[in-house]
Amino acid sequence: MKFYLRLYENIVPSVGEIVQGLVREIKSFGSYVELYEYGNIESMLLFSEISRKKIKFIKKFVKEGNKEILVVIRTFPEKGYIDVSKKQITQNEMNSMSYKSNFNRIFLSLLNDLKRIKKLSIEDFNIRLSWIISRKFNHPTSGFLKLFNNDANFFKSLDYKKDEYIRILNYLKTRIHLKIWKIEVQFQFLSFEVDGLDKIKKINEYLKIFNSLNSGRIRINSSPNYSLVVETKSYKNALNEIKQFFLKMKFFIANLNLNFSFLE
Repeated sequence: MKFYLRLYENIVPSVGEIVQGLVREIKSFGSYVELYEYGNIESMLLFSEISRKKIKFIKKFVKEGNKEILVVIRTFPEKGYIDVSKKQITQNEMNSMSYKSNFNRIFLSLLNDLKRIKKLSIEDFNIRLSWIISRKFNHPTSGFLKLFNNDANFFKSLDYKKDEYIRILNYLKTRIHLKIWKIEVQFQFLSFEVDGLDKIKKINEYLKIFNSLNSGRIRINSSPNYSLVVETKSYKNALNEIKQFFLKMKFFIANLNLNFSFLE
């Protein structure tokens, strides 16, 4: 996918920033690389910054048309010069770039669709929304995800009319699909007393009430074995819901004098 839009507020990347680039032309002294995220601004990848190994054939390391993950080592904004390096980037930084790259693809797709379908000015959209979100959440896509996780107070303070805000919000909801966390915990109740069966029946009645009042679901695998299944957009909320369930069950189990254990 080609990037023809500047995705960030800064015109040029900062020193130490991990960027994506497309090798456009190879010269005797280095390669000209266009930086996707900054409106295809041109940068220079010197041969001395390509690899720590001795280079005999440059095309084994860099080819025209190839996409590269690079780190910015020098910038001269007044002259328009940007120097990047391939050899100074670490494996961890390369791995983190794949996550950032996915966010970039989502955001670029949103910008192109908003311009084509909704007839919105991309520059206006960036100035009044995207770049403000970036300052708070580091990346626009991160901000949009926060919006859908019920953190909308920040967005209400932006310079947008209500009808504009609703129109953009409804559109974004059709384009960004949140990851749903599904966590399952298996457990069992045991009783070796004479009235043990009655106690298990009471547990089943309580769990039916729990199912009717909560988003989590209790599934009876084969009594007395059960599964608590929680599906939510927030991993933190899922863990909290599981914690609250077992805190309630703790007192219920103590009153019935049941043996409780988790299953692997």
